[in-house]
Amino acid sequence: MSRRAGRSIVLGALLCAIPAAAQVEPRMPADGSAAGRFVVIERSGSRPSAATQGEITLTRFLGDAIRYTDERGIERERRFDGMLALAPWWWTSLDQSSGSPARLESRPVSPDAPAVAPDLALGAVLDLVDGQRLTGLPAALAGGRLGDAAPAGGDAIAWDHPRSGRLHISLDDVKSLRIEWTDEREPAAGDESRGSDAETTDEVVLRNGDRLRGLIETIGRSVVVASGPGNTDRTSVTIDRVRSLRLANPARPPKGTVVWLRDGSVLQVASLESGTGGGPAGSAGAGQVVARLGAAAGAAGPSSWPLAEMTAVLIDADRLVSLSALSIASQDTAGRRRAPKARISAAAGDELWAKDVQLRGPMTVEWSLPAGSTRLLGDLAMPSAAWAWGDCEVSISSLGPDGAPVELIRVRLNADRPAEHVDLSLPQSSGAALRIRVEPGANGPIQDWVDLKRMLIEIGAK
Repeated sequence: MSRRAGRSIVLGALLCAIPAAAQVEPRMPADGSAAGRFVVIERSGSRPSAATQGEITLTRFLGDAIRYTDERGIERERRFDGMLALAPWWWTSLDQSSGSPARLESRPVSPDAPAVAPDLALGAVLDLVDGQRLTGLPAALAGGRLGDAAPAGGDAIAWDHPRSGRLHISLDDVKSLRIEWTDEREPAAGDESRGSDAETTDEVVLRNGDRLRGLIETIGRSVVVASGPGNTDRTSVTIDRVRSLRLANPARPPKGTVVWLRDGSVLQVASLESGTGGGPAGSAGAGQVVARLGAAAGAAGPSSWPLAEMTAVLIDADRLVSLSALSIASQDTAGRRRAPKARISAAAGDELWAKDVQLRGPMTVEWSLPAGSTRLLGDLAMPSAAWAWGDCEVSISSLGPDGAPVELIRVRLNADRPAEHVDLSLPQSSGAALRIRVEPGANGPIQDWVDLKRMLIEIGAK
């Protein structure tokens, strides 16, 4: 059913401050040494010999395989069906100062920076309901200013992506849009949705802070919001008055192969090949990757980008999910009323959608696992700020349908041993859950802080 039907909505305008849209500005080694460097996440039961473990330098995509150089300098080929993902080069590092490429960070304006034309759209980010993210600009703001471009259709947005050209995205697939303007670089507070109807009502946030709520019917040169009985009342504003908007479309799980690019784009692709400069992959050069985007992007033809622009590849989104993407079923802070709850790290970087989960123990947290979960892998790490007093035990257990725990691992973390890699087989049972408990150690419940770093769950074949 189209998003036009079946929703009763209201229209309102509220004055409030919100942050400026953020500039996508990745942080990579200045010498370009990270180009093509990945860490292979192997599929259970298909681990290769030790010679192909660890970091690789990818040289070519071969449709359903890759060609790469391993850590010993030996050139090899691997099929996708033996891998879960190509993670970023920094994936196995727990150095808190290294981190991942920055994402969506506001840029401070230097007093010595050259003058920038006022009222200019610097860039925008379009998030889709399946986790895809498109950088670029709405076609109506080509060149940064309002043009005469018409919407792609009554229920679609025309989008100019720096690598894929003109795309046409159904509004049913859109989650949100944020635009950065030259006169709105300084962050402010409060871009979150307001009110109890936030999950069922679309919202447009204007550059003056006003909010329009209703059903967004069109995003083109103008944004049209319908409201009232039968959606008969309509309000239209030109898109150069818009700072952000959010559509109340239901989330959908990602499918197929997904790639992450340095500019912040997250794209579902139907195929990946390396260009040959005239071969079957088209006219792209040998250093280019040629991809056919998924149906949601509405691309007219293949897209291409330099291999060095890629930071991660999820081979099959049905076979690998991040713990941070799962809803927490329950958590107990051991009776400490003011203790912080488990939270997702706000640190930049979301390759493989794997954010760190921060636990400030003592506490117990449980997650319901997706059907078919077979394996948990990632790292337990005590942040350096807790090393002075932190000393705790971390227990990871699997819970069956009856709630009975089966402890899979127990480790002690402190300044002498601040991190532990885990790669655990999960018992196969319907309705299974995961419990992670942080218990106080020798120094009592002081700075018992644990980060679940880039925890991933492998899903078995269905």
